[in-house]
Amino acid sequence: ANEASGYGSVIAGGSFNSANGTNAIVGAGSGNLSSGGNSAVFAGANNRSYGDFSFVGGGLMNETRGTSSIVAGGYNNYSSGNNSSILGGIFNQVSGNNSSSIAGSGNLVNGNFSSITAGNNNRVLNYSSTIVAGDTNIISGAQSFIGGGSLKTTP
Repeated sequence: ANEASGYGSVIAGGSFNSANGTNAIVGAGSGNLSSGGNSAVFAGANNRSYGDFSFVGGGLMNETRGTSSIVAGGYNNYSSGNNSSILGGIFNQVSGNNSSSIAGSGNLVNGNFSSITAGNNNRVLNYSSTIVAGDTNIISGAQSFIGGGSLKTTP
């Protein structure tokens, strides 16, 4: 059974979905939860949208916690920064504000105003920095850039 218990909340279909945030929406799928105010989970399974004005498009076991954060799809992605986004991939995390991870696996964007576009196991740990692609690259310094490759680091 579905449960729409938040004021103005809506569940369009699916099974075992919950919408308990004010004006929260779950479109379809199974086991999805939309609990942030004005938050939504469109489809998929076991996705969670906790942040206000946050959105999960689909996929499996994705989660948003930041205000106005987005996970478009993929598997087990986690977006906790405000105004942050993950478009897809698996096991990606974005905790920096105004930051994003486009695709890939195991990437972490911890710096504000930072991004990783693709690759595996990359880390951006400071602000205004970008890794375009590659494997196991780490940015520690602010306003830094790694275009690609493997095992590269910045001070």
